Amino acid sequence: MNTAIELLKQTQGTIFVNEDGDETPFELLPPLTNEELRNLEARIPCPIPEDVRELLLFARGFEGVLDRIDFSGVIGGFGFEVAFPYTVDIAADGFGNFWIVGLIQKLRCRRKGWQEK
Repeated sequence: MNTAIELLKQTQGTIFVNEDGDETPFELLPPLTNEELRNLEARIPCPIPEDVRELLLFARGFEGVLDRIDFSGVIGGFGFEVAFPYTVDIAADGFGNFWIVGLIQKLRCRRKGWQEK
């Protein structure tokens, strides 16, 4: 059982009310296509874990919170590659704030030093 998927299913249709009293429905975004999933895999430095793969094939994210949460990283715009070379931008608030997932390459130790996998 994928806990994230179960939580998204339970939350679907919930109405959120912001501090101004505006109501916004929680709505799932469509899943990634196989091609979009391959493109995501090609631009990140590590394999996508199976539970995240299942999540992306169920829904790429949702609307109704921070405008949109998108697990596929298509939001873009963070752009601070010097500090975070491999990121997946999952949300932005429209005021220059971003929520990102920072990814790292796995390293393995060899007798003569470190080598990137």
